Amino acid sequence: MRNLQKHGVVIENSSTEEQTVTKVPVVESLGAYDYYDLAMVPVRKNQAMKILPDLAANKKVPTPLFMMNNAKGQEEFVETLGKDRITIGFPLPGGERDGLVIRMLPRVIYLAVANSTIEELLWRGTYVTAFSENRFLGYLFPSIAFGVWHAAPYAEVYGFASGATAGVLGGTLFGLCWGWVV
Repeated sequence: MRNLQKHGVVIENSSTEEQTVTKVPVVESLGAYDYYDLAMVPVRKNQAMKILPDLAANKKVPTPLFMMNNAKGQEEFVETLGKDRITIGFPLPGGERDGLVIRMLPRVIYLAVANSTIEELLWRGTYVTAFSENRFLGYLFPSIAFGVWHAAPYAEVYGFASGATAGVLGGTLFGLCWGWVV
């Protein structure tokens, strides 16, 4: 937190090595009468649960933005803060932190947005809907194809042998698990 206060957010485009520095107001605690247009909460769920009482006591911050992915949903947040005060964002994984510098990978932005939308429509929507009565075509095939789909991006980032293998195996396992839920 002290580095953010002193140096700001330093982001480097990994393709151009251009750096931008943005000074952001950072506070250690939120008082009941503190006012901010937006309070960004970039912490894990178990950490966010500890600050919910402070956010609930503060009626001046209209929009707390929780940067997290929560498989259980947002019910606890809604119960504590109310439906109109909850905004959920998903932090984009796609870079690395090196000291004060965050290096963003531009290609990951495309992969995260376009690819994830296409994946859900294709692997979960189309096959599950079209072949709901066929366990192989509705569940197994899209799970395996989902894994193969991840060979190229992982090979691009981590090298062909280890990246493609990790992408296929990890994607297939994830596809099987997620397909079971859906």
